Amino acid sequence: MALMDYKKDQFYCNRCSNCKFIPSYRIQAGSPDTINICPAMTKYNFHAYSGSGKLEIGYSINDGHSELCETTQNVAYKCTLCGACDYHCKVFRKDIDVSENIEELRKECVNAGLIYPEHQAIADSIENENNQLTQPAANRIDWAEGLDVKRTGKDETGSIYLYAGDVSGYSKTLAERTKQLVSLLTSKNLDLIVSGANEPTAADKAFDLGFTAVGTKAAKKLAEEVKKSGASTLVTLDAHAYMAFNFHYPRNGVDLGVKVMHITQLLAQLIKDGLLTACKEADLKVTYQDPCNLGRRSEPFKDNYYGQNKRRRPMELVRTGDLGEYQAPRDILAAIPGVELIEMNRIKGWAYCCGNGAGVAEVNPELLDATGKERMAEAKKTGADVMVTACPMCEYALGKASDMKVTDIIDLVLEYMK
Repeated sequence: MALMDYKKDQFYCNRCSNCKFIPSYRIQAGSPDTINICPAMTKYNFHAYSGSGKLEIGYSINDGHSELCETTQNVAYKCTLCGACDYHCKVFRKDIDVSENIEELRKECVNAGLIYPEHQAIADSIENENNQLTQPAANRIDWAEGLDVKRTGKDETGSIYLYAGDVSGYSKTLAERTKQLVSLLTSKNLDLIVSGANEPTAADKAFDLGFTAVGTKAAKKLAEEVKKSGASTLVTLDAHAYMAFNFHYPRNGVDLGVKVMHITQLLAQLIKDGLLTACKEADLKVTYQDPCNLGRRSEPFKDNYYGQNKRRRPMELVRTGDLGEYQAPRDILAAIPGVELIEMNRIKGWAYCCGNGAGVAEVNPELLDATGKERMAEAKKTGADVMVTACPMCEYALGKASDMKVTDIIDLVLEYMK
């Protein structure tokens, strides 16, 4: 794929601004403060930072009217790649893939050497240290130590390959959470197998930042590890990895060869099957943050449809974002007695980003902070006690944006279910 492959997308954008704002029929009375949907537009208030603006930049470059430069780089990376512009555009259009245009613009920047040092460090870390956090590989926490669970390094095989993700390998808090979760799952006689400290990185950031070759190489390494595990299902705790497994990997020709699930989907299934039940009652009013990478961005890759007329593209080949995971976390919350879910105005496909995606934290921390504060202001208006999410990136960004308590849904399961 290349930026030129999307020239028709760029040309046919009619500058309607649906990529910037929630459609009027979705705005609840008395809530004009929740009309925005694009974090970059909300923060910088200039058309170039919108999805439409980036399409125009791409078209200008493809048509030879402008060249890649530092301004292009600035616009391309002041974006959380939350997918909201793409989701909203496809409410009205089926022939424009806004997010993919932004990804291709970033690839053009990388190919032209327009690379932020912080992003290069991430790519180097993926290649040399097997993680996206620019941490030494030797410092990775073996969260599986002491657990009675199968490991790939011991030539064992299992039915479910549990993928924890890089953050669980470098955060003591998340490593302990992962350990407790695996203990709970193995108590249900699930045939788990893990890689522990030897777990390959999912490299989702490499794809998001435009380092496609780096990402594809890492993805193939992970695919080999999954194959070695003998598993038929992969379950991940990492929403960003879940998105990459469903979208970036198949889009770039990497087949994991297994069914991919997010941990919330597995937990919801265990609840439905009666294997996971409440052990005590809560007394909590919560609101839920739909992670972009568990929701609209995680819809499986379908078909590039390059070189064809996208206006005639069948709807079953249009990646709208509606098939992302929105229900499983809500089913889990509903299964805990005493938990009252109070929804925000912007939810599911219309959810506002936490700000912590696609390299923004490393080079544009002001966008990360502004986006998190906007979302937490909306959360506070619900009157909820706790903001619940299902993504470690959301948990971090939203937790630092407000004094409101933010927790992962896994913590609620560990506390209130058995």
